Parts: sequence; structure tokens; C-alpha cells
Amino acid sequence: MEIAGWVHAALSRADDWRAELEKLRAALPTERRRPERLARTLELADATEHIEPDRSRALALYLAAWRDGERGARTHLLELARELRAYMTLAEIAHADHEDTKDPEALVAAGRALIDADLAERAAQTFIRAAEQHPSLADSIATSPRLIDVRVSIGLTKLANVDPEREIDACMGKARDAGDGGAPYFLQAARIARMTKLTRRAAILGLAAKSAPNDREIVRMFEDVLLDSGSADDFLVYHRHRLEATQGGADWVECVRDAACELVLRNVHPGLGLRMLRTSIEHAYANKLPGRMRRHIAAWELLVANAKETRSTIALAPLLADGLRADLPPLDALYIAKRGLEVAWKDAGDALAAQPYVAKLLDRSPGHPLAAAFLSEAFPDAPIDLVDIPEEKEPVMPTVTFRIPTIATARLPSVELKRDASPIPAPPAPPPDATMRSPRKVVPVDVVVELPTGAFFSAMLRDLSTSGAFVSSKRVLEVGIVVTLEIRLPGAKGLTQRNFRIDARIARKTELGYGLAFVNPPPELVAGITLLVGD
Repeated sequence: MEIAGWVHAALSRADDWRAELEKLRAALPTERRRPERLARTLELADATEHIEPDRSRALALYLAAWRDGERGARTHLLELARELRAYMTLAEIAHADHEDTKDPEALVAAGRALIDADLAERAAQTFIRAAEQHPSLADSIATSPRLIDVRVSIGLTKLANVDPEREIDACMGKARDAGDGGAPYFLQAARIARMTKLTRRAAILGLAAKSAPNDREIVRMFEDVLLDSGSADDFLVYHRHRLEATQGGADWVECVRDAACELVLRNVHPGLGLRMLRTSIEHAYANKLPGRMRRHIAAWELLVANAKETRSTIALAPLLADGLRADLPPLDALYIAKRGLEVAWKDAGDALAAQPYVAKLLDRSPGHPLAAAFLSEAFPDAPIDLVDIPEEKEPVMPTVTFRIPTIATARLPSVELKRDASPIPAPPAPPPDATMRSPRKVVPVDVVVELPTGAFFSAMLRDLSTSGAFVSSKRVLEVGIVVTLEIRLPGAKGLTQRNFRIDARIARKTELGYGLAFVNPPPELVAGITLLVGD
């Protein structure tokens, strides 16, 4: 994705990109420079959507630009509001459309958005006003099969004799008869069920998702049902079916990434979500798709945030190395170079592995502060005078050279950054007195921990081996007690996982969580972990 030049320039030297975006937002031009402010608001919204995982600030920026009359913001605003389930924003847009066009269908859309926001009374009042303002709509409400949900909404408010079950059955019948065009009737049935709090809603949307798998509105509603139910198995089954029907690598990446972000941001099976995020990025790199991958940096931000919280950033090194080799847009390449340098140098302390990232970082941002700090530490005996050397299309040597002035009449010596060095840090050597441990795999795994008292809580395993695991948790637990774990172990292939129930003893405590020792692990679990660790 192309980012506006002024945003790119600001981010190119910043340490915290999200904080820098907020500074840019606060510095937007005032009303006296309205055309420039509108254009910059829209450009900043585009960048924010690409970088920030949560995207609520991007929505606010699009909304501000649209309210101020920026026509180019409407398409972005509608798309993002739908993705974020910002139903009040959708209702506002529909009301504005009605003001502009006097089209009664706009008020119908506004009312339906209010139903989706679980505001049935306000939706009914909107429908009633629409019927009063547009007599032709009032006639259609009484007879049209495409307005059954509107008729039910008004009837419930006026305490009319309404049978929601019968009306839902009518919508479902229409959906079956319509074949590929049945999505609007499924949506009506789901909205009637929502208004009347009927438990059929989940079943309606499940059938709708099978019958209309490409309808984005149905997909979002059914996904919400699955997330609210907390069933990771059902969520995975549904998305595997979606992926099987997906055409093209870019669409596959988008589908996996969108589902993964929902899991992580809602904190519903975040371990599964993080693994899916990583899978989507790996697939994009392997198939040379990152240039077409929306929200590439936002996906990375979720991975990095979890890795920092669990102090497992070095586990990102192989994926960062793939990103370094990928053909990325300029800002994305800069981001990968910066993150790779932080991991290789700051976290792993491997100056050699850091050098390919430094070279790339200086290609994209000559004199970058992080690269300069690395050079000062890696070559402390002489100050480095950074000279911007233009990159050749076909360089003879895989190095970037920075001249170190010595004697004015002598030929300048050089410091060479090795572009061809492995960007994956070497694993640290164990202490001489360290005891042998089973090989461990750093991978986020969802787990339910059941205490001896019967209480339980959800958490994530940071890593695991055939003999134990480490659970990230701030809860106060007693070392030595035996807990029961329900582990959702990733499968060896694709987006799969298996559930295992096992006892484990809390062996140690750290500031991040607890080390667990498995008690009599079943052979199936040991075999599954062995495959995972050896992957």
C-alpha cells in the first residue's frame, strides 16, 4: 500500500509509529486551510488503517473527513465501518444519504443498522418516520417480502399481533426459493430473531453462511456468533470451508488475516489468532504477495506486541528474515528493517545478524537513529560519518560502505555491512552448569487452567515441550500445586488443532508466569508436541 509522502517522512525516523501518527493527527491544519486539512486527514486515515491493528482512530479520521465534506472518504468510511461493526456510523451515513437523495431505502438501511446495534426501539421509530414521510414506502412495508423485518419491527412497537416465528419461517422460505439471491431474506430472518431475542438466530446465520458464503454482511454476523460462543473448533471449521472456496492467494491471505485479527483483538482464543496471523504473513511472503496485502504492518504490530509481552521476540527472527527478502512497499520494508534490527541487535545481541537489517534500514532512511546507534556500538573505535551512497541496481558487492575519515591525504578506509550475513540470530550458548532440557517450541497456544478448587481461567502458553510448558499469567498461584490443563495443541498441517486434557505441576514462578511440568502426559500429546517442536 502506498503511503502519502509527508506521512512516510515523519515515520521514517520515528521510534514509535503509532505515537507519531497521533502527533500527526494533532497537528492537522486548522479550518483556515480546509482543502489541505481534508486531503491530509484522508491520507492520515489511510496510513493509520494500514499500521494500527485496532483501526478505531482510522475510522474516526475517515468520519471526520466525511463530515467535513470530503467525498473521497465515503467509500473508505463505509467499508471500515462495516468491518468494525460500527453500526451507529452506518446509521448516520444512511440518514445523511436520505437528506441528500430523499430515497426512502436510505432510512430503511438506517433502521436495519440500528437493529444490528441492538437498538430495536430506535430502529422501529426510524421505520415509522420513514413510512410517514414516504407513503409509497408505507404501502411496500405492508406487502413487500423484502421488508418483512421492517413490518415486524413496527408491529412489535405498536403491540400488534406479530408472530416472529412465522415471519422468520416466511423469510427462510423466500431465501430457499431465491437460491443464490437468498441473502437478503436470511438477513431479515436474522434481524427478526435479534429483535425478539430468539435463540434461532445462530442457526439462521449458520445456514445463511453455507448458502451465501460470499455475502460479507452474513459472514460478519456469523463470525460474531462464533466468537461470542467461544468455540474455537467451530470457528476453525467454518474458516477452513471459507478458505477452500477462496480463489487466489491474495484473497486467502486476506481471509486468514481478517479472522486472525478478530480473534486477537477480541481476546477470544488469541493463541490461535496469533498463529493464523503468522500463517497469513508466511503465505504472503512465500507467494510474493505482500505488496497486495492490506494492513501488513498492523498484522506485524499484533505479533510484535505479544512477543514483547512474553519476551519471545527472538522467535520472530525467521519471519523477519523472510520479510527482509520480500519485495515490500517502501514503508513496509522500512518497518521490517527496523523491527529486524531491534530483534537481532537489541534482543539477541547478534551484531552480525543485525547488519543486513542495518543496510536495508539505511537504504530506506539514510542516517536513521537506530542504525546510527548500532554503528556507534558495533564500531566504537572510530566515529562513523554516514555518507548517503546511492544504491546501485546491480551492486557488485553485497555491502553498504560508510567512509571513516582519517588523514585527509590518505585513502579513506571503510566499514562494510554484510548484506549477505544470515539475519537470524545465533541461539545463545547454554551456561556450563545448565541441565539438559527437552527441546522447546515458542508458539502461542490457548489453554484453560483448572485449579484444585474447581475455579478456572483462560490463558496462553508461551512455549511448550514434551515435558512441560510455560503459561503467561499474572495470577497468584502456589508453586507445587497440580492443575489441570485443557490444551488446544496446533496440528501439524494447516489451520487445525486438537484438544488435550492433562495434569501439570507448577514447578516455578517468574514475573511473566509459571513453568509447568506435565504429569504423565498421554502418548498422543507427546507425539503432537514432538512434531510441533521439530517443525
